[in-house]
Amino acid sequence: MIPKITNGLIAICFLAFAALQLNDPDPIIWVIIYCLVAALGILELFNLSNKYFTRVLYLAIFLYWICYIPDFIEWAKGGFISITDSMQANTPLIENIREFGGLTLALLVVQYYFYRSYKYPK
Repeated sequence: MIPKITNGLIAICFLAFAALQLNDPDPIIWVIIYCLVAALGILELFNLSNKYFTRVLYLAIFLYWICYIPDFIEWAKGGFISITDSMQANTPLIENIREFGGLTLALLVVQYYFYRSYKYPK
């Protein structure tokens, strides 16, 4: 069973991730995704989680994550160029890979809660 402190830390981290997205060119989708993951941590913290919310969120993030697979493949074929360089108009791949990384992190957290909802159904 995941400790309550971990649920709280997950919520705080994803709220911070959402706040950092406010200066992004497309902040709305990322703020929503990160806030929903934070909400999942908050719901778990107070034992109010809902398996249907968890499963729908997992499916939604997974489907969105799949959309970034071609960018990941292109990045891999290009030799895994650094994604820490500054963003330039001629290299949108860097931004896409950063978004892929954020989605991967969100997906891993929601996946944990998803599998947990099967093990400990409410």
